[in-house]
Amino acid sequence: MIIAGFDIATVTGACVLDGTKVLHAEAFRAKGDSDPEIFASWRGWFRSMLLAHEVQEVAIEQPLRTPQINQAKAKKGILELSPKSSMATYLRSYGLRAHAVEICHSINVGCREVNQSTWRAAFTGNGHADKQASFVIAKQLYPKLKSLDAAESIGVAWWLNGELSQIGMKFSEAS
Repeated sequence: MIIAGFDIATVTGACVLDGTKVLHAEAFRAKGDSDPEIFASWRGWFRSMLLAHEVQEVAIEQPLRTPQINQAKAKKGILELSPKSSMATYLRSYGLRAHAVEICHSINVGCREVNQSTWRAAFTGNGHADKQASFVIAKQLYPKLKSLDAAESIGVAWWLNGELSQIGMKFSEAS
């Protein structure tokens, strides 16, 4: 079974796996300056990626959650929620997520979302590992890897492979 993992953002990491073998990994930057231009560019790339590789199941990293506890103030006993990113970043992330879910549905490809700490724990053994830790492991699986975004997508796909294996879906053996 061919599966794919995506770390979705304006620069999206993408990985296609066959079992545990990485068939393809890349980082894609959508073209355009406005949301409509970026969404149109991204949609064309995403759909083409799935069809070209005959992907059957997809996992995407859940977008950032908007409110976060301000850890510095929490250590001082002050509970304050603050955004990690601008509202424009959140809106774009959730927009790309919506496009991914709709495109998968339109071509009959299963689509699951996974929390960042969940896939990181499955991939690195540490749910709080940073991008560099993911890159080190991903580079062992795909030596020509150059992008942190692509490395993250390998981790997302790796998680999906494990999830599907647990429910008994069949995978071809990696060579």
